Amino acid sequence: MAWHKGYLLVAILLVTSFSNLLVANTVMMMGVSIPQGLRLLASLAFSGGLTVLFAGSLIRQAQSSARTAEELRRRVFRDRLTDVSTRDFLFERLSRCPRVSGIVLMVDIDHFKRMNDTHGHMAGDQVIRTVANALRVQCRTEDIVCRFGGEEFLIFLPGSDEAHGKDVAERLRASVKDAYTDFDGQKLRVTISVGAAMKAQEETIDMAIRAADDALYQAKRCGRDRVALSWEPRMPDHTCPLSSEVLCPIRPTAAEHWPHNA
Repeated sequence: MAWHKGYLLVAILLVTSFSNLLVANTVMMMGVSIPQGLRLLASLAFSGGLTVLFAGSLIRQAQSSARTAEELRRRVFRDRLTDVSTRDFLFERLSRCPRVSGIVLMVDIDHFKRMNDTHGHMAGDQVIRTVANALRVQCRTEDIVCRFGGEEFLIFLPGSDEAHGKDVAERLRASVKDAYTDFDGQKLRVTISVGAAMKAQEETIDMAIRAADDALYQAKRCGRDRVALSWEPRMPDHTCPLSSEVLCPIRPTAAEHWPHNA
């Protein structure tokens, strides 16, 4: 960091000047005649020792500041319960690449309040961790999996088209359904509902999230444990099938590519 180097240089200059004055004053007070060369060597040795001490102190402070900054960044961008990204990370990343396109998946744990009421909030936290892990293992390294709030997650699949988004959404649903949480000798199982929407290059992430949220609401109305797609015509409520493993259609757009240097 440039400012640390600047402080170090100033410290060296100040220490050198101070040590020169100190050595000169000490010699004068002692009334000893010391050759100029030896006086210079003594001054350099003394200033060198002090400089090393100052430099070491500055380096330790810089390292401590870097660790603190990294810890703060982690607290802002990583969810402490699940260790997936936070919504702050999602919005920060998308603000740097506003024209990236892809698929937005809104994921909600079905009947989560019932889980909390029946088994307690500690069990609920464990279930959220299990779901987060089940979602994460189905995604690519460039995908963003974030906890959006409570028992809700948002996944952004950069550069993906509708076919890939549909496939991933269904894999996520099946992965969570197959997973379970060990808690107090019980195997707790949950399902998820997923709403999928396309974020086109000219659209904002907020627009895509609203569309995915509408699709998620449709999946809930269709009976939960299912995927609803915003790019297909909305299914009338009275025709919603109530079996699982169903893709409830709901609206269209097109995909671009996530810049790898984002």
